[in-house]
This record gives sequence, structure tokens and C-alpha cells, in this order.
Amino acid sequence: MTVFACAGCGAPLTVPLSRVALPAHARQYGSHVLLGPLLEPATYAVETPGGSIAVAPGDLRGTGVIPGRTGGDCFGITGPDGPNLACERCGAPVATRIDDCGWWQVTWLEPAAVRRVPGPEAPVLTWAELRTARLPVPPVEDDCWSPLWTAAVAAALPGVLVRSGGSRVAVPRGLLAGTFGRALDALLPPGPRTRTLGLDRTADITLVPRHPQTGAHDDAAGAVPLEYDVWAYLALHRELPAAAERHREEPAPRLAWGAFEADGYVFRDALRRIPDAGEPWLREIRERVEDRPLHYPF
Repeated sequence: MTVFACAGCGAPLTVPLSRVALPAHARQYGSHVLLGPLLEPATYAVETPGGSIAVAPGDLRGTGVIPGRTGGDCFGITGPDGPNLACERCGAPVATRIDDCGWWQVTWLEPAAVRRVPGPEAPVLTWAELRTARLPVPPVEDDCWSPLWTAAVAAALPGVLVRSGGSRVAVPRGLLAGTFGRALDALLPPGPRTRTLGLDRTADITLVPRHPQTGAHDDAAGAVPLEYDVWAYLALHRELPAAAERHREEPAPRLAWGAFEADGYVFRDALRRIPDAGEPWLREIRERVEDRPLHYPF
């Protein structure tokens, strides 16, 4: 476990925390949707590049709001003028609290303003243990597509595009086609479908789980990491095919209003992290989303 302390005076600023992988939706903006905590209690994640440290707001200690730094995008605070939390002992600006509609609830520690006080780390769950310890995230909530899904698919799409080599991709019918297929058809150049996308090694491009604690994933040729909670629903969850085969007390699967739209800003940011290898078709996609990240299919 790790405690973060003020780099200036040494005052502890957090409870003991275990490191996890930064979620794909960390910087997602949901317009006026009310979003929950970014991280589970007693965990932290590090953003790269930059090194900002994400912490659940309830895990912070010994800080106070900086007067005049309470600006936000709507009726809350987002830190547009810089860090809005200071160390209570010495007054140094140390963190930015995000608490506004459209943003995930989180506190970002300034990497230069804090120091790590390391301790014994929590054990890393095996893939088998994850299946019982974490429930898959359903794709639909309150009749809308889950923002976790729109971010996770958007973060994985650039990897699928690169591994397609610019060829159109055949996607199995069902939820995989409904989430990935529409965007791939809109982004890739016209032509025959010479590549396949799937969840096992029979496909040319395979979606593989990204470990929620370490961020590790299978890096075999053709593998594209996908957030574990979304991958688990696609790979492990099974809907009954017909109402007649479902127990009368079991609820029918929920359907979303409207077609699935991956998050354009998350996609753009993920695409920026992929080196430009000079492919004209991929460069055209880059230019398109840089100018209009919310244009079809996002």
C-alpha cells in the first residue's frame, strides 16, 4: 500500500492506497450526465504522460479548498485555474478536485507536489480470480448506452484499426457488431472484408482483457486490449436467445435508445498515442477526428 504525502512538509494526504490501471474513461466528459467515482476506494492510478495521480475523493486527507479556485464547467468545480486543494499544514497547492456534472468524480494529485511513501502492495488477482471478484458491466443503463462502454470501445478502436492494415473488418453479429462494427465500417476505406474481429484466436484481430489492477494484457500478434469489465460481458455473459427459454422471473435484457456511439474524445486521445507510420488511410482518420471528434460515427 502507498500513502501520498506533501512534498513540502511531509504531511500525509491520503489513506493507504493500492495502485490500479488508469481506466479508459478517466478523462471522459459526459455532457450533463451525472457520473460516479472514477476509482474504487483505497486505490490510485497514474496517468501517462504527465504523471498525474488519480485518487478517489474520499481517500484524501489533510487538504482544504483554495479560496478563489472553485471554478468549474457547470455548477461544480473542475480546476480551470489550476489546483484547487492545498495541504492544510503548509498551504502548498497539491491537488485538483473534480466534482461537476459530466465528469467522473476524482481528485488528481499534482505529481511534483506529492511524494510516495511506499508500503506492502495488495496481491494482484489472477485472471481466474477476477471472474469471481468482478462483475461484468452491462452495456445499457437507464435505457442509455453505458459511458463505460462508450469509452472502452473508443479506447480499443485505434488498436483494431492499426491491426486491420486499412482493410475492412468482418465482425460477428450481435453486441460486438453493434459496438465495434458501426465505427469500423465508417472509418475504414471501402473494399472487401479481408480481416476478422473476435474474442478468440480464430479471428485475425482479437479483443483481449486488460487487467484492471496492472493494465497487463496478452500482447500476441493481432491482440487488442479492452477494459476487463467490458470484455468480460462480451466474452463471458450469455443472454438467453428467446423469452420462452427464460424463467418468468428473470428480467429481459435491457435495450438502449439509439445506436451505439463510441466516445469521440476518448478515441481521438487514444489515436494520438499511436505513432504515425505514414499510412494515408490512417492519417485521414487522424485529421478527421482532430477537427471533428463528435462527427459520425461518434
